[in-house]
Amino acid sequence: MSIALGAGALYSTVEDLYKWSRSLDTDTNTILGQASKDAMFAPTVKVPTDDDREIYYGYGLRVDTEHNQDRIVHNGSIDGFLTHFARYSRERVIIIVLSNLQTASISKIEQDLAAIVFSEAYEVPKQRKAIKLEPAILKKYVGRYKYAPSPFLPPEDSELVFTVTTDSQRIFIQVTGGERDEIFPESPTEFFLKVVEAQLTLVKNKEGKSQVIIHQHGRDWILNKI
Repeated sequence: MSIALGAGALYSTVEDLYKWSRSLDTDTNTILGQASKDAMFAPTVKVPTDDDREIYYGYGLRVDTEHNQDRIVHNGSIDGFLTHFARYSRERVIIIVLSNLQTASISKIEQDLAAIVFSEAYEVPKQRKAIKLEPAILKKYVGRYKYAPSPFLPPEDSELVFTVTTDSQRIFIQVTGGERDEIFPESPTEFFLKVVEAQLTLVKNKEGKSQVIIHQHGRDWILNKI
């Protein structure tokens, strides 16, 4: 893809990316001097979050913690590809996940692989099975939903509207400007998508207002009915 310039003209493998990462740990300074490496890995800019996590950005790399381990991470995507690259420098652990399936949950895969390495809890992926729900149950969720205010949410996303509709015993969700996708019930409140790796919880909050909670890439996103 010529329009993407370098990003569309570079190809690599897990093995080569591993070699590149290991080269940054050597003392030869062949690729970068120590001052450049210190700057690249430094927690320079604090990233706003909607929870208590301490997340920073260095020079092209995210600096945070995962499984109580210091982590330097970067991910990316381009048409047809997803990448996730994580360095746990203190333990000298490197996890690289590459995918040519654009709906793959590679961030979750990286987190789970790290959990295995550090003897932390993780979930084994499972095959989800849809059940049938009565139309009356599905009809309760029909409506329009918007993201709850969050400092972590890009301004353009805060204006997106998620519309839930039903058709007999089927239920659908559609994002502003997007396709209408069917969601499949696992229980009266838990649903999943097949087009992407994401799950949804449709509930009422303490104030009795309907909400959609999207579970994706290890995060929960709350949408309130409008």
